[in-house]
Amino acid sequence: MADIIRARALATARGSADELQYRPSASLFSTALRRLRRDRLTLAAFGVLGLLVLMALAAPWISANLLYTTYEKIDLELRMMFPTLAKPMWWLGTDDYGRSQLVRLMYGAQVSLGIGVLAALINLTIGITLGLIAGFYRGRVDDLINWLITTMVSIPTIFLLLVVAALFRPGVVQLAVVIGFISWMGVARIVRGQVFAARERDYVLAARTIGASNRRIMLVHILPNIIPIVLIIMGIDIGGVILTESALSYLGFGVQPPMASWGNMLTNAASFMFHAPWLVLAPGFFISLTVLCLYLIGDGLRDALDPRLKE
Repeated sequence: MADIIRARALATARGSADELQYRPSASLFSTALRRLRRDRLTLAAFGVLGLLVLMALAAPWISANLLYTTYEKIDLELRMMFPTLAKPMWWLGTDDYGRSQLVRLMYGAQVSLGIGVLAALINLTIGITLGLIAGFYRGRVDDLINWLITTMVSIPTIFLLLVVAALFRPGVVQLAVVIGFISWMGVARIVRGQVFAARERDYVLAARTIGASNRRIMLVHILPNIIPIVLIIMGIDIGGVILTESALSYLGFGVQPPMASWGNMLTNAASFMFHAPWLVLAPGFFISLTVLCLYLIGDGLRDALDPRLKE
């Protein structure tokens, strides 16, 4: 009986050893997820940003069914009302036209976050494409793309935006497209440097050996390995675009009233800083909170996706 028990224990131990020996190694993304679960600050930033996105998406329903007003409804009898708990629509007061500041902040989140995401997607697409091509082919192709990057960087971004805004008065989508098309240079430079290093790795040489085309090497072997840095850049870029839109709106060349954005709400409230400070504090707080969350998420993703960091 003892021999049978000893044999079973030995078989169980061998099975456990075999499982440990043949267990697949953790991938980069599974390791990153495990690190993110332990990063409370980054998780809190994700949660706050998720609430802001949810507020923006639910703005029409909330304003119609809970607050019973719209972002453009004017009531001059209620102008410059101090924040009060009498009605939910007045929790953050009213502006100089009697419009609910809370409703306009929710609709402003739609515009500001929408411009940030769309412009970031555009500049990432352009920057990744040109950076990938320049870093992979090098030579004259790299010289041409590098010349284009240098030329675009030499033009002051805010000056170019002001010229375009003054000439064409772009809408929300057009403004996001313009910002995206003139802000891809930093992304292209970072991706170009990453591709310079990646194209000399062993897996790229192995792909060349088996006859993989240049297009397949770029899209299948190199691009997935620079995705972590792209995710980090995207979070930071969205925050930068929101600040750019806010600066343009503050100068009077961004999103035009009566459409609400956090930037033009600050512009309209600038002259009431001492008479109605709540008109300035609320949009300024949401801009600062959103950009802070995006930067914290970018920093957390950088730490989680860095294979050189130990657990």
